[in-house]
Amino acid sequence: VSIHIYSKDFKKARKLINNRTLEGQSSLAEIELLKGNLKKAERILKRLYKKFEAHTSTQENDPYSLRTSLLSSLGLVYWWQGENNKAEPLLQEALNINESIYGKNHPNLIYPLINLAMVHKNKKEYIKAEKYLRRSLKLQFIKIQKEAIFLPNSKRNSFLNTLGVSYDAIFTASNLHPRGSDL
Repeated sequence: VSIHIYSKDFKKARKLINNRTLEGQSSLAEIELLKGNLKKAERILKRLYKKFEAHTSTQENDPYSLRTSLLSSLGLVYWWQGENNKAEPLLQEALNINESIYGKNHPNLIYPLINLAMVHKNKKEYIKAEKYLRRSLKLQFIKIQKEAIFLPNSKRNSFLNTLGVSYDAIFTASNLHPRGSDL
């Protein structure tokens, strides 16, 4: 059972977590992230990824969603710490795995693309950041066109809010790069 922690009541959340499982340890790392303990989250995630790699010898035994989740989480921990050179290969690998599973035009690529864009933005590699942001935005528009029209008005705004992360990123990038206004 995967637990997603939404409240700040970490003590109650910890009681629900079986910390002897991979999912439980992942949830503990999520708590540390939410608390702002990035180094502790990093230690947990690195340990989990090493254990995961040691026990996953073939692709048949590899639950991709867990691999990409660990890669993405660890990459984001590095990003939040300003360690973009450590974050980039992990986030790139997570994107590559997702592309191999879903293809290059699937909505599941939206957040991996945004994550890589933000790494490149921090590295002042604005052309690369723009490439990932544009691709993410294109996938978001496709998702909106396919799904939003079938939702009742009462649920449309909630749906659109789930896609909104990259809009802030795009507008931030547009202020930093001379070609940004074209975004």
